[in-house]
Amino acid sequence: MMRVASVASISTWKFAAGRIKRKWAGMKQASNVPLTDDKYCHNILAEAPPDVLNGILGATSPEGSDSFCSTMTGFMLHTCSSVVRSRVLDVITHERLDDINLTNRGIIIRAIQQHLASPLNRQKPDFQKAAFNVIKGTYGSDLTRLKEVINSDFLLPSHDHGGFHGGDLHQLIYGCRDLTQVVSVAQHIAVEALKVVQSPPLIKILSDIDDTLFAGWVDARYPGHTLYPGVTTLFQCMSRGVDCSNPSVTFLTARPRGWFSFGRNLTADHLVSLGLANPTVLNGSVRTGVNPKKIAGSVLGTFIHDINPSSPLTGDGGAKADYNYAAAGMIAFELGLISKEDLALVVQSCRDELDMMTFTGWNSTQKQADRKQELFNDCDRFDSKHSIPSTSK
Repeated sequence: MMRVASVASISTWKFAAGRIKRKWAGMKQASNVPLTDDKYCHNILAEAPPDVLNGILGATSPEGSDSFCSTMTGFMLHTCSSVVRSRVLDVITHERLDDINLTNRGIIIRAIQQHLASPLNRQKPDFQKAAFNVIKGTYGSDLTRLKEVINSDFLLPSHDHGGFHGGDLHQLIYGCRDLTQVVSVAQHIAVEALKVVQSPPLIKILSDIDDTLFAGWVDARYPGHTLYPGVTTLFQCMSRGVDCSNPSVTFLTARPRGWFSFGRNLTADHLVSLGLANPTVLNGSVRTGVNPKKIAGSVLGTFIHDINPSSPLTGDGGAKADYNYAAAGMIAFELGLISKEDLALVVQSCRDELDMMTFTGWNSTQKQADRKQELFNDCDRFDSKHSIPSTSK
């Protein structure tokens, strides 16, 4: 009886209050753990040997995980408190940057870019500064490689989950509101570019989009919004990036950028839908974006796509030089930008892709026949000076 009375005398409220008190004590104790504790991420990263540090940063999570947490780097930046996150950023982008390999530097920037793209992020200045620390702490040919790595496939979320995911170098730099930081990192890139001597030299392609990549404006000779025959093969053969399987191409457009770069992202979405991975799209006008006086010393060749072969002159009255992508490939060969074997691949891809194209309209058969004749004429004109090796089986 006494034992029962003793239990009954303890009220439910008192029992719950004791539990809440113990819970609060635990929370208070956890919140008072000093930042010097060995269990914090930034302390583990700061003390780890270089090989262990790189192993941690490059560790990947199982397939299908959240894009923010696809790597251990992303997981740490996503789950840590704001204070610890700042410490982690300082360690991996400043204190230990010299010990971090090039691949993991790209992973760090990719994780940072994902946070910069989030509207919920309240630490964007910290992330921006950290990304710039990585770029400014990388030099010479390593910086050239890092710029390629930023856009490489394996660092991007799968395109199966949507279209363009953003995060190219242009967006990273010019998306920053601090003009001082923008100028600083742009100067660093310019200075380091002068130190890089590549053999053979790197080649970046700058390309228009409408009526250059696909028929999308005036050109009615080809099916709309379908890549021109041979364009991807020519880009692949002519461009030379660093350790990158995709062509090194930047697309220029005079389309309006729109709020939050909506127009730019919409254009990139379209390019992704056409099978072009990681497109870099720059907005601007012809007057400011294609100024021959600014970049004359860096231009290796200019290729004009002819959308009106019936006229012997260009719109400004000049003589035409290039006609289709087979002809552009022939000019590239004469300039020494591609090999004879590459030229054969370009010509063969023009033939194959033209055969597979679906032309529409009452004169679709004639359209396709005319395009084949144009291709034949260009090949015949070139073959009078050079023989094109056949790639046909």
